[in-house]
Amino acid sequence: MSNEKNIQELGSMKEILEGAIQREESSYRFYLEAKQRSRTPAEAALFDALANEELVHRQKLTSQLEAILAQMEIDRALSYDVY
Repeated sequence: MSNEKNIQELGSMKEILEGAIQREESSYRFYLEAKQRSRTPAEAALFDALANEELVHRQKLTSQLEAILAQMEIDRALSYDVY
């Protein structure tokens, strides 16, 4: 695969992951708000667990995004014409 094509594909993946991270953060806030409105300790515990899962998802996506950004930098460096 050419470096230019690889950069384009990684760019699309970057956008997808950035959107997914935003959705995880939104879901996290949603579950925290639901926890605050809970009527029972069991409800609060459920929403707390769901909020924490969103944090785990966000961290996994962030790690993937960081790897893609690093690869994009490598690909840019490899495609740089020094002549």
